[in-house]
Amino acid sequence: MLRTCVIWTLFVSVLFLSSCSSISEEERATIATEVAATIYATQTATRPTNTPEAVAPPEPTPPATPSALNSVTIFQRVSPSVAFIETPIATGSGFVFAPGFLATNAHVVWPFETVRVRFPDGVEYTEARIVGWDLVRDLAVITLPDDTHTPLPFAESETLPTGSEVYLIGYPAEVERDPQPTITRGILARQREWEAGGLTYLQTDATITGGQSGGVLVSPHGNIIGLSGFLFGDGQFALAASSTDIQPHLQRLAEGDPTDGLGRFPAFSLDNATREDDATLQTLWSSAVWVMWPETTTSIEVVATSSNDLGMRIIDALASIITDTDNTLTGKEQVVFRPLDPIPHWVEVHQYDPFSANVHIESSQPIAPVFDPDDDTELTPGMTYTGAIDYPDDLDAFLLSLDAGQAVTIRVESVAIDAKVLVDESIPSSEAFLASDDDSGGGLFGLDAEVSFTAPKTGTYVVLVRDAIGYETGGYFIHVSPVR
Repeated sequence: MLRTCVIWTLFVSVLFLSSCSSISEEERATIATEVAATIYATQTATRPTNTPEAVAPPEPTPPATPSALNSVTIFQRVSPSVAFIETPIATGSGFVFAPGFLATNAHVVWPFETVRVRFPDGVEYTEARIVGWDLVRDLAVITLPDDTHTPLPFAESETLPTGSEVYLIGYPAEVERDPQPTITRGILARQREWEAGGLTYLQTDATITGGQSGGVLVSPHGNIIGLSGFLFGDGQFALAASSTDIQPHLQRLAEGDPTDGLGRFPAFSLDNATREDDATLQTLWSSAVWVMWPETTTSIEVVATSSNDLGMRIIDALASIITDTDNTLTGKEQVVFRPLDPIPHWVEVHQYDPFSANVHIESSQPIAPVFDPDDDTELTPGMTYTGAIDYPDDLDAFLLSLDAGQAVTIRVESVAIDAKVLVDESIPSSEAFLASDDDSGGGLFGLDAEVSFTAPKTGTYVVLVRDAIGYETGGYFIHVSPVR
């Protein structure tokens, strides 16, 4: 409206001036020019400005998600660093996780200090040395000095969505001396937690069988997400320990730190081997153990003598009980046996009397004493301890002092053994145990043992831990909780 009024006023002025006869043509033209300029200026001042719209800054580009690889590419990238492992009693798998270091399961290499390692390219180590054990978490590290195989990259394993494709690479069911690795494919079915050991296990339906232990579970992007080691659900599923959880343990083992998972070598060394030795049996539950490694299957004689009534068992590394002898009611037992295989054998001498006695042993095959630190360890309510079944059918005997009427719960947790726990008096008053349990404790495989016990009188009780079937070896946690 304002613009219209201004234009109209100027227009009237022009008409008024035009009607005046005294104004010249030049003046009239000048006035017209000024009016036109004023109109243009007015229109320009009142015209809406074409201001450019504000432009939002560009969204940051998200990091590119690696594309999933096909199985051929994954196998070509990973398999060169996955090795075949062989011992005198078993075969398995392992993978390079750091320069010069190979990771595998402890049960693959038990009970040997050196093993044979062979890579797909033909590079072989006939006596590769084991430098670290975690018997509770079932981990072992082998050193390969100057090895040039590429370490495989770990990935954050516990964020991979359920349903993702995964791959197992290793050496399952091998019968060849110089095999090549295999690959199987499945999906990530779920995760299972083992709280006692601080491990997550990735479950997959990828096909697994013996020999795959120590191999790798691989993500769709070709990274290591787990160490395969167990069958689950009647063998329909594989369980692989999460790479996120095992990586720090493997690193410490490589550095010589045994971690909290029982780093001791499990009951096999011939450094102090001799043909005769002495030991002391402190209680009814005590045993003295020696190890031998026959090089042939020729007959071997072992004689044990004591003032107490003795028994003797000989067990080999394949869990075969070669003999279980109690021929006399006196303190002398004599065994002549022929080894089934030239592999480690353990000679276990126990007694049937409740008081201390010395034992003398003689053998035609050199034997070395085995020290079991679990035996006679005193348990305290509220504390957690680690122990290990060091050889097949090993029986660990802990001590627990209780007051009359004091109640405790004893729990044994393990992924390596089917734990069984028994409680009795240090000097039994009957043939029956005071308490026992096999699988009431649940656990990752439903095989943990848990028993509640109330002391009938003040005294020292014996807590016995063994593998329920007498075959498996490995570490466990034992926890005693007061019942309030």
